[in-house]
Amino acid sequence: MAASDLTKEEMKQIKQGNEKCRQWLKENIGWKEEAWPEIPKVEKSDSEVLVEAFPIMGIEKYMGNADKAERIAYFPQIKMAHNATRAVTWLKFDKSLKENVFIVDGKLIEDPKGLKGMDVMLQRLQQWTGIKTHFAFASANIARVKAQGKGLGTSAAAGGAAAMAFTEALMPELKKNNRFLSTFARYFSGSGTSSACGGWSIWLSHKGINPMESYGVRFDKGESNIRVVAVPIPSKVKTEDAHGSGEASEFYADWARHKGEKCIKLMEAVKADGIGAIGRIAELDSINLFHILVSGKGFFNWEPETLDLLRKVNLMRKEEGLTCYASMDTGPSLAIITTRKESGQVKGIIEEYVNGLGHAEDWPVHSVEKAGPPRLLPLKQKEDVLTAEAKRILKGKGITV
Repeated sequence: MAASDLTKEEMKQIKQGNEKCRQWLKENIGWKEEAWPEIPKVEKSDSEVLVEAFPIMGIEKYMGNADKAERIAYFPQIKMAHNATRAVTWLKFDKSLKENVFIVDGKLIEDPKGLKGMDVMLQRLQQWTGIKTHFAFASANIARVKAQGKGLGTSAAAGGAAAMAFTEALMPELKKNNRFLSTFARYFSGSGTSSACGGWSIWLSHKGINPMESYGVRFDKGESNIRVVAVPIPSKVKTEDAHGSGEASEFYADWARHKGEKCIKLMEAVKADGIGAIGRIAELDSINLFHILVSGKGFFNWEPETLDLLRKVNLMRKEEGLTCYASMDTGPSLAIITTRKESGQVKGIIEEYVNGLGHAEDWPVHSVEKAGPPRLLPLKQKEDVLTAEAKRILKGKGITV
């Protein structure tokens, strides 16, 4: 049964699962839902800000939009923000501009519809604030290693960074309201809800939910023993195509209606810092996601080497007794979950294996850690995103930086 065929009883089960997750948060971390804020009207601005945000790794995965216009997911899910890359965004409102200017990775974007979710985010911003001043927006994805891996959550980072930038520029008093910031980021990217939170967070959602109640809540506290070894594998697959395929699978409904209880199990594992339990949940859901995507419309999110590496990770557990589990999202890249103590050994073995596959240079194996929420950067660091080409484009629009 596909997503569109969910019965009333199944949707009721999913909604109940979401409510149980909310109750777990209240009972285990003392969570109290923030009030939805009164958003100030801001017609004019001359603000200039620079922010960074981090990508996410899906553990209990996200697949399918119950409401595409509002980017509402069918069920709750859990992610961890990490520092494999960072999205750095510069934003400047300027009354001399006749139109908005978008530059991504040094290239001019003529239409914001070419930026995932940006047009929807701007519609909400206009609706909420009434802003009339145009702006220049420049963003760059800065990776720790030179790689083009797909499936490591970079669009989420872009959403988190954009939400923080516009909030700081126009309504800075709201930047500490997690409910607002996470909801705002959702309009750019569903997983942006989690980047806006940082750390471990659950995205509360179900079909029919009030859009202002569908957002991320961070639930981890303090340091963790978890470490991740990333293997970035490039791919031409598009996340939006994955959603269409996953929702068509006959296995989708069963996967969706158990998400709430699975999220609670994962939150318990994170609370206990149980790396083995976290890893087992992540690997199983990765395999379930693959089956759902392939059985929907034949969408293959893995490359053949993804399976090779998954087998290798399995053998490392069985033959060498290492704590290591592979997590894969809508792309073929692997995030291998392990412990602080074992991360060096795991990285060394995987690095050697990737070298044997002939991908030593284009799939640089590297270690990453849990990352925090979006944060402001000093404007003097804007050179990270304002390349020579970006400055040339801005100068042509009448802006000198």
